[in-house]
Amino acid sequence: MENTARSALHPMLTVAAIAVTVFSAVGVATLTGMIPASRGTPKHEPLQAQLAEPAAPAPAPVVAAPKPRPVVKKRAAPRAPVEPIFREAGQAPIVEAAPVPEAPKPVVGTPESSNS
Repeated sequence: MENTARSALHPMLTVAAIAVTVFSAVGVATLTGMIPASRGTPKHEPLQAQLAEPAAPAPAPVVAAPKPRPVVKKRAAPRAPVEPIFREAGQAPIVEAAPVPEAPKPVVGTPESSNS
């Protein structure tokens, strides 16, 4: 009693594999010259003949050029000079602590509205 499960490829995978194979074979045949290239005739006259004919220049539209605005350069606010902090080798770095705001003082007592 052997349980032999045969796994088959999904039908879509088989179709995709065949499509890729055919597409690749057609591409190789085209590049090697086994399939001739298209030799269609153009419906219009060649581009060189079109360029040889002088075309009437289109009138340029009259548009007033905008006035250039002057460039205004903003200056940065001057900074106060910072003095360098020197320390000896092996000394811990100097760190300035930010000021800590004071906590509000608690209110002691009972509200007068609770005395009914």
